[in-house]
Amino acid sequence: MKTKMDIRQWTSVIFILSGFFWGPPAIAWSAEKLVDVATLDDYIPYCFATDNPGEKNTEQIPPGTDSTRLQGYSWDVVRESYHAMGYTIRLTVVPWERAMNYLKSGKVDVLFPTAKTAEREKLFVYSKEIVNTAKYLIYLPVEVDMPWQGLGSLKNKRIAAIRGWSYGEKWNAETDIIVELSDSVLQCFQMLDKRHVFGVAGYDLVFDYTLKKEGIQNKYKKLPYFDQNSEYLTGNKANAYVYALVDDFDVGKQIIIRNGTLKAITSKWQ
Repeated sequence: MKTKMDIRQWTSVIFILSGFFWGPPAIAWSAEKLVDVATLDDYIPYCFATDNPGEKNTEQIPPGTDSTRLQGYSWDVVRESYHAMGYTIRLTVVPWERAMNYLKSGKVDVLFPTAKTAEREKLFVYSKEIVNTAKYLIYLPVEVDMPWQGLGSLKNKRIAAIRGWSYGEKWNAETDIIVELSDSVLQCFQMLDKRHVFGVAGYDLVFDYTLKKEGIQNKYKKLPYFDQNSEYLTGNKANAYVYALVDDFDVGKQIIIRNGTLKAITSKWQ
């Protein structure tokens, strides 16, 4: 038997329908695609400070714009990939160990460029796309002569390394190297100059750029590479949204490969 709806029933139907047709799309249209990204600024040529970085360590970077405080190959790759997907990036630039803590605590969504280690993979999800590649080696004073037979040659020797940086699984497996931690590339070489350490464990391009910038590259020599790693964008597995953010980076990276942007970035930093 058909009956007429009373005014309360009609009101409920209209309210539900208006919410169905207008509510979610209106929210979606107004919502900004935003990703919180952290990195460091002493990782030349991948991520390093501009000439006038200013005092703020966080800035918001919509598509089509660039950071006023950060530059470098890896930054260009991450920025262009996310911008290709329509994201605004909220960029935080701090020392590496603090950036890693921000990721662990949920203060930021993603971090780059990050090497894979067994310990990190317990906590973090990694992009499929590579951000950059790092090669690891030992620097010695130019006058020091030492036969090189791999990391075993450094048994019981003091070697400077940067706090919080990964030097690969081969390095982690060595228990007879005495590692002296420092906070920067230059601090490592200051320790070497004072003979507090026998050598410096470094990343080739990163350390070479710093030495060249300071005009001291001729004071040191390099031993053969002992390992290398690809570095990625990574997020905390505890963040429910991080899988989508990492996937979107991967899709964006493929876009900039196809449209020639990545080729231009590579040419710029070569």
